[in-house]
Amino acid sequence: MATEPSRAQLLETALLNAIHYDTLIATKAARCCLAAAGRPVVDFGFRRAPRLQSGVRAARTAYLGGISATSNVEAGRRHGAFCRVRPGPFARHHAARGHL
Repeated sequence: MATEPSRAQLLETALLNAIHYDTLIATKAARCCLAAAGRPVVDFGFRRAPRLQSGVRAARTAYLGGISATSNVEAGRRHGAFCRVRPGPFARHHAARGHL
């Protein structure tokens, strides 16, 4: 494929950015799971995601990297039942009332 160098660089940059984020999250999740030596690993990284969609994407990618669950309720809704962690305020509210 012949193209101008500047166009090729723009395409390369976009492609690398798209791939880098997912591989970064999956690799970190896999390393955490290895360090946990069989114990469950839960993702709480949604708070650091810049947008909703990137948080959902990170939770899904971390799950593919080996985590057991995520605190991201939207990722659980979209991608299945791996959302098994209740958000802190929700849990405290219902625990104080004896509902949990």
